[in-house]
Amino acid sequence: MPRAKWNEEQIIGILKQVEAGRTVVEVCRENGVGESTFYKWKSKYGGLEVNEARRLKSLEDENSRLKRLLADSMLANAALKDALSKTGEACCKTTSRSTLYRGIWLVAAGALWAEACELVSLQRCVYRYRSRRADDVALRERLKQLAREHPPQRSA
Repeated sequence: MPRAKWNEEQIIGILKQVEAGRTVVEVCRENGVGESTFYKWKSKYGGLEVNEARRLKSLEDENSRLKRLLADSMLANAALKDALSKTGEACCKTTSRSTLYRGIWLVAAGALWAEACELVSLQRCVYRYRSRRADDVALRERLKQLAREHPPQRSA
């Protein structure tokens, strides 16, 4: 009865039997494997030792995981670009403020703020900036009073 899953050690053992001098048909019949499966294994694992085959398997798994991450990242980037193009220029007047507003809009739409800032070429510290200066009410009132007392001279 054919097995559904063979591990690397068993596959390499079957390949080594043929390398030792037995025929492919004999080894395949004994192990319940088709010849096409044997040749597929030979193309993938031929000449490898068990530890090398396990390393190959782990690298293939890591490669597929990285491909999924890249695909997810590209999809998120495309979604952010699509959202950015839908914000339009109507919400802002100047370029820098426009950039800031677009970044805020993207974050409000559910994007990560770091990705949104990168997409609109805005430094993250600018997006997160909060003034630490104390509110100097007395100074502002004095400046307003001086401005009223000494209005700008208009030339005729």
